[in-house]
Amino acid sequence: MLIDLLALKRLAYFVPLLVGAFSSISCGQQHDNKYIHGIWTAEDSLNGVLYKHVLQLDEIDGEGLAVSARATYLGHPVRMQFDTAFVYGDSVRFWSDNTGIKDIFKGKLDGDVISGEFTRNDQTREMTFRRFDLKAHRPQTPIRPFPYVEEEVHFANRDSSVVFSGTFTFPKGGGRYPAVLVATGSGPQDRDGDLYFHDPYLVIADYLTRHGIAVLRLDDRNVGRTVEAPGAKVDFVDDAMCAIEFLRGHANVDCRRIGIVGHSQGGLIAMEVAAAVPDLAAVVSLGSPISVTGGDYFLNHYEPFIANMTHQSKKKVTRLMSEIFNMIKETPSKRRAADLILDKLKIWLEYNRDDKEALSAFLFTPDDVANEMAIREMLEKSFGYYFSRDHYYILSYDPDAVFPKITCPVLAIYGGHDNRISFPAEEERLDFLVSRSGIELEAKCFARMNHFLQTSNSMNDTEVFESDETVSPEVLELLKHWLIERLNAD
Repeated sequence: MLIDLLALKRLAYFVPLLVGAFSSISCGQQHDNKYIHGIWTAEDSLNGVLYKHVLQLDEIDGEGLAVSARATYLGHPVRMQFDTAFVYGDSVRFWSDNTGIKDIFKGKLDGDVISGEFTRNDQTREMTFRRFDLKAHRPQTPIRPFPYVEEEVHFANRDSSVVFSGTFTFPKGGGRYPAVLVATGSGPQDRDGDLYFHDPYLVIADYLTRHGIAVLRLDDRNVGRTVEAPGAKVDFVDDAMCAIEFLRGHANVDCRRIGIVGHSQGGLIAMEVAAAVPDLAAVVSLGSPISVTGGDYFLNHYEPFIANMTHQSKKKVTRLMSEIFNMIKETPSKRRAADLILDKLKIWLEYNRDDKEALSAFLFTPDDVANEMAIREMLEKSFGYYFSRDHYYILSYDPDAVFPKITCPVLAIYGGHDNRISFPAEEERLDFLVSRSGIELEAKCFARMNHFLQTSNSMNDTEVFESDETVSPEVLELLKHWLIERLNAD
């Protein structure tokens, strides 16, 4: 999914919490621990923002106990770093075997509560974990048996460097059905789109298949059962086109009625696939900045952090960032691009060494200008993020080149509580692109929908875990009706 740049200014690297990344897992000795299996949550706060730690405790090989941790404060380094669990009677302990990590929890199990003390950086505070009833709080997650066919599928990309695995669902009864591919957002995601035990892509696939539309959803490269060879070329658009070709060859798919549904970065991929595949029947973009270039998207995200600068300082910062984005996009070698950016930064910093306001945009001071080590660290902190395969792709997206080539209808869905995309800005730009390209596009904004397709009370990402809703029912209904009409589904 598209990332909050505030987090990037605070971190030296991209923290993959947005996709619910687990910590490393190992086993610890355990006794009588059957009751402790499951999900546990504890409240915490940072800078006045309330959030929760989420622990998942699972049995391994009938002997050990695996502990994995998440935190609902997205994009911030607050996740507990445990990889070992120990339970004896009512005594519970979590820690890491990595000597460089000092997180430790010691507590007592009493029914559905574990009360104890959490220590980090030699500071100890009380903390209470409570059992989380997953079935009660994820009511939209479908439960087998399903009233349709569920098929495990595998196919290779064009040069066989990646073997994709996924699930293809289609109605029972034989025949050929309209079908859609689900294109995932940025970051490593499985076929279900797992995010804090929400499975939005599974929920969407289940809903559409129950209404006569077949759905293919896939594990990303090197996620789940999809295997990517070392050094494989990355081409997300071609990956999706290979999936479309797979659908065309399936015995239960009507190849004249194939569409693609893309969420976040997946919406950009969907648009590019539609531009390259003239007989695609429909495209749906969910929470995706399809109207702006990747560079402009990132600049728009950065704008709030420099909003209070003087016009001149702001102009210097945005011009530098635009030039750097272009260097990343236009230079095939990432190492060469990094060298070019380093040279550019040195010149810019020297020229603007007296503009403390402009320097502060990169957490720099005049004393740092002549310090090459500090400049390299700043480069990594402020721009290293854009060299990831996902964000490298986003920077390459250009709607002015994509829109004129699309011949199928497009549905673009946005959320008023999406803290990554501004619908008013998107709407204005979409109007211009539609008027110039003649594309058939319907844009719809749900006032209370967040970036993750949930009905929410605010733009705060901590609501993602707390919400029992996985996908807004209004979104599901619109998806169903629009796709049935465009794909002539029964």
